[in-house]
Amino acid sequence: MFAGLAAWLLEAPDGRPVVLDAARLSQGERVRWRVAEEVGELTLTLRDSTGAVFWADTIARPDSLVVGPATPPGSLTYEARGTVSGEAFRSAGPLEVEGPERELIAAAVGPLLAGSAPGIEGGAAADRAIWPFILAAVLLCAEWFWRRRIGLR
Repeated sequence: MFAGLAAWLLEAPDGRPVVLDAARLSQGERVRWRVAEEVGELTLTLRDSTGAVFWADTIARPDSLVVGPATPPGSLTYEARGTVSGEAFRSAGPLEVEGPERELIAAAVGPLLAGSAPGIEGGAAADRAIWPFILAAVLLCAEWFWRRRIGLR
């Protein structure tokens, strides 16, 4: 029960029409976007740290997975524009591409500690809402209090 509850709380259903598959990539890896079925025309743009366009593409009928170019190391930003059911949308965000030196640090520190190395922000769970965990704790305490109140131990 607790494993199922934890999995339910940790999964992050995302209602956005276009979602970046991974916010951190290794050098040479291709950028991937997950696209909802309802998306019509889609324009994808990658910009480097100076704001110059690194890559751009317009797709009339995108598949559920759109694959972009291989990436050089550094900080990039992505932007996705398109239409869903006749309405325009825009999605944007950062994309970090790690060079070969980052792979050596991760191997030396270990996979569990690599996400907490200096200069690296929180992992995939850093952008998750905390209210489901608080709600679960309150409900657990309320059940314990109710059982104590009626005499069950």
